[in-house]
Amino acid sequence: MSSQPVSAEETRIVLTDAAAAERLAGDARQQGLVVSTGQRGVHHWVSWLGEASLPLPAGAERFSLSAERPRLDTPGLLLMDMDSTAIGIECIDEIARAGGVYDEVSQVTEAAMRGELGFEESLRQRVAKLDGISASVLDEIAANLPLNPGLEALVEGLKQAGWKVALASGGFNRIASVLAAHLGLDHFQANDLEEADGVLTGRVSGEIVGAEVKAAILAQLGEKYGIPQSQWVAMGDGANDLPMMNRAALGVGFRAKPAVAAQADAHLAALGLDATLVLLI
Repeated sequence: MSSQPVSAEETRIVLTDAAAAERLAGDARQQGLVVSTGQRGVHHWVSWLGEASLPLPAGAERFSLSAERPRLDTPGLLLMDMDSTAIGIECIDEIARAGGVYDEVSQVTEAAMRGELGFEESLRQRVAKLDGISASVLDEIAANLPLNPGLEALVEGLKQAGWKVALASGGFNRIASVLAAHLGLDHFQANDLEEADGVLTGRVSGEIVGAEVKAAILAQLGEKYGIPQSQWVAMGDGANDLPMMNRAALGVGFRAKPAVAAQADAHLAALGLDATLVLLI
């Protein structure tokens, strides 16, 4: 692997096609650019300093990276969202689907993720529609979670590097606990659905894990583990993830809503979650 110092103006292209990465590096050098290249898992990267009129290869993503970003070779902290970030579903929508109220709930979910409706209020509205559904539905969902591409590789790579990895979700603990155990996460926090006699009551118990609570969890975990803010990474897809992403030294969007993608420090629109590791090198 070749290596060059980087500055605040570093452009990094990340892709999975090795041949395309080699061609891109050659084209950049022909333009007189100082180039660095490397590979992490299935991902290749090409970086340079300054302006360049280079086409983006198919399947590649372009990032503007600061030299002051968190680094993989120093202990750090990743706090990630669960629904539509770590996993490929919105759990509340799936509970609603099982109970025959999917259309009503999903419309409110989308409005909340776009930031058109406060998350806490939207959650209460959606949960109210779950009244009478068997709580066992949560266990059925938890047993078949569709992990998003690269999730396990991301967690494994971070833990091998001595990082702490945690989950803060507006979803539900009964599901999040299963995912956290599967991944070996250091911490998870989500919401509790009230139930009586094995049936959901349509209410949430305790404090709701909304936008500001997620940001507070990030700070609390940083203090607990003695990790400076310069080594905090937060990852999400919806409007309720923005406060924690803004508080982190690196906020990563994953298949995010347009408003979130626009504000993220880096946005993974097509690459797997493990491409985040390449941004920390």
